[in-house]
Amino acid sequence: MARTLDEWIACRRARFYRDFLAKSGRPADTPLFDCDHFEATARGAHALLRLVLEGRKRAASSALPAFAARGKKLPEPGALSLITDFYGRPGCVIETETVAVVPFSDVTAELAASEGEGDTLESWRASHRRFFETDGRENGYVFREDMPVVFETFRVVCREEEPRAAVDPRAEETVRAFAARLNGLLGGALESVYLTGSATYGDFHPGYSDLDFFFISRRPLTQTDFEKAHALYAEYRAKNDGWFSVLEGDVVHRDALATGEGGTLYWGTSRDRFKPRCDLSGYSMRSFLAHGVLLEGIEQRARIPWPEEAVIRAQARHMCNTVRDYAGQAGENAHYADWLLLLSQTLYTLITGSTTGKTAATKWLYAHVEDAALKIALAAALDVRFHPETYRKSLGETFTKPMQRLREDIAALL
Repeated sequence: MARTLDEWIACRRARFYRDFLAKSGRPADTPLFDCDHFEATARGAHALLRLVLEGRKRAASSALPAFAARGKKLPEPGALSLITDFYGRPGCVIETETVAVVPFSDVTAELAASEGEGDTLESWRASHRRFFETDGRENGYVFREDMPVVFETFRVVCREEEPRAAVDPRAEETVRAFAARLNGLLGGALESVYLTGSATYGDFHPGYSDLDFFFISRRPLTQTDFEKAHALYAEYRAKNDGWFSVLEGDVVHRDALATGEGGTLYWGTSRDRFKPRCDLSGYSMRSFLAHGVLLEGIEQRARIPWPEEAVIRAQARHMCNTVRDYAGQAGENAHYADWLLLLSQTLYTLITGSTTGKTAATKWLYAHVEDAALKIALAAALDVRFHPETYRKSLGETFTKPMQRLREDIAALL
């Protein structure tokens, strides 16, 4: 792969807009008025994009002098804009509906509320005053209380959809039954029961995949809670049930969702333990927030911060370093296959900002690369994932060089 990460993302933007024009029946040369993100920080840009996608943010305000300072025209009704995340990945296309210019001091509560950020008029004035003062220093205009503000209302005409797969009913049944047993042992402490991971992508493969969960408790968890859970863990291991034996996940107190601090019950396929903090972060947290399925209890994801891009990139670097250090040492072909699948999944998230299952990510990469050896390796890795019981020989030679090549390509993007 010769592209930089920015080039990959630029290609994704162009394809997204081109596909939108084709699907909506618009001429292929329909101009794009603007392509940008809201807010000036990664956290703010992502938060506002989510508000737009949820239908809560239906307007945007800008300083009129900023348009002249940047050499930009005012939007007009019917103008199309591509709204991205902070890194330029496409989120949606919006169409301008109305444009009004009013003095900052004359902004009404109704106008402020249309931006969908939950502000009162007073808080809107305070936050936008700070923004316009900073933006003015950077773009050569001076904020005044009577400064004209451009209010644009819009509607979403195309969005980047997160694929939603049908959940395997046996996976849902298993997690529900497990939650009921565990909740009884914990005295009814569970407040929310989520199914996460491969099962929520329609990518759970018995004999290969873990069955992931995330439970939230209404009270802090203790060592005594862990000892009760451990007895159930030992019971499941003794039965060696094909579904209950692959359960993996965390039980965390609701107050620890934002900070990560607080005792956590960890239940794994090879061991369980009581952890001092919840370490669900980065890719796993994005996957949970975007694709987790609430099976029982209260929906609580709105209160959990979206993982920062820096965390995702740090995890990608760690993945690349792990492959560099250990690829070639394992004699089991499944390890080689899974590393390649994980690298495909990592690259997919870096470029799209979204999360998906290993199968979908690997198929996506297969469609975007031209290297013949890498294509052969990706196809073989998927075959191992679908039919792990049929492989008895090592496929190291099939995977090693393509895997190291992919690792190096990803590392070069970071």
